[in-house]
Amino acid sequence: MSSYSPGRPPTERDVVQGLSGMPVFLGVLTSTGAAVSNVTTAVPFNAAAKNPPLFTGTLAGKILLLQPTAAGLALPWANSTLVVSQQTTTPVPLVSVPGVLVGINERVILTMDPVTSFLQWVSVTGTASCLVWELV
Repeated sequence: MSSYSPGRPPTERDVVQGLSGMPVFLGVLTSTGAAVSNVTTAVPFNAAAKNPPLFTGTLAGKILLLQPTAAGLALPWANSTLVVSQQTTTPVPLVSVPGVLVGINERVILTMDPVTSFLQWVSVTGTASCLVWELV
C-alpha cells in the first residue's frame, strides 16, 4: 500500500479518486409531492443564482452526486420559475417539465452547466429526500 507523493506514480486508488472526486455533502432536498429546489428546501444550500465567472455560493458548474431515499424526479435548471412535475397530460404544459426519474438508492452523477444554478426535486409518491453531494 503506497501513499500519494508528487514524485511517485499514483496508485489505483489515487487515480479513481482523482477521476471520481471526493464527495462533500451540500444538503438535502425533501419533497412530499410538491417540487422543491436547493433554494426552497427546508435548509437552503448553494442558493445564489450567479453566472460565470462567479461560482461562489451556487450550484453552477459543479459536479453533483444525487442519492435519493425514494423515487423522485430531478431537474437542473437555470432559474427557479420552471417547475419539475409528474406529467399526467399530453402535451406537456409549458410551465413544467417531467425531470429525470431517479430510483430509490440509485446514485446519479450530474454535471451542472455554468449557468445552471437550481436543482429541483419532486417525490413520485409520499415523501422522498435527495441527498446532494459535490464531487471535488
